[in-house]
Amino acid sequence: MPVEVRVLNAVQDVQHLLEVGGSVLVAIFVAAVALWTLLFERFAYALWVHPDRAEAVARRWDAMPDKDSWDAQVIRRLWISELTLDLDAGLGLIRSLVSVCPLLGLLGTTTGMVEVFESMALMGNSEPRLMASGVSQAMVTTMAGLVVALSGIFFSARLENHLVVERERIAQRLHIDEDLLTHAHRVRNPLARERTPDANHRHRRRQEVEEAFGNGR
Repeated sequence: MPVEVRVLNAVQDVQHLLEVGGSVLVAIFVAAVALWTLLFERFAYALWVHPDRAEAVARRWDAMPDKDSWDAQVIRRLWISELTLDLDAGLGLIRSLVSVCPLLGLLGTTTGMVEVFESMALMGNSEPRLMASGVSQAMVTTMAGLVVALSGIFFSARLENHLVVERERIAQRLHIDEDLLTHAHRVRNPLARERTPDANHRHRRRQEVEEAFGNGR
């Protein structure tokens, strides 16, 4: 069978399926297209675009001469936040679409059963084809919503696991020794320096005097 004929048959099957499912199935189809477009775009970004951007940021970090300064740490957090936000873009919409599809399927089930009851109220049991049409709509929309949701859950979970690994990789690539960071913070902020032994002694003596004065009251 030629390829053109197969494509034409597939298009006709899809059109027939949409006619059976009604407007609810059209909504599920639109949600499925949006979901898979977002998933493909996010996978493409995470696999091909993000590694180059992360490597460029890592080279800029390696080129900084004073990684132990407070300003360098602020810049580091800013770069990590930007890369993380770019990775997480669109995840909320993907989760929403995955959650909406089963609800749309349930809506199709409800509308299909309403159509069945309406046909029974008008025609009784003498028109089984009308009843079959409503039942078919209910089953098709339910199946379509579940199929789209299950496939979306699987691939979105794979995507989120990959993004978790990428976030950890970014933090490790832009790593700095915590001892150096603590030293830089103390140098930059004199109030954070440790007290000398004399200062500790004066501080304890002041506390003892204040406690004795309070007890005397």
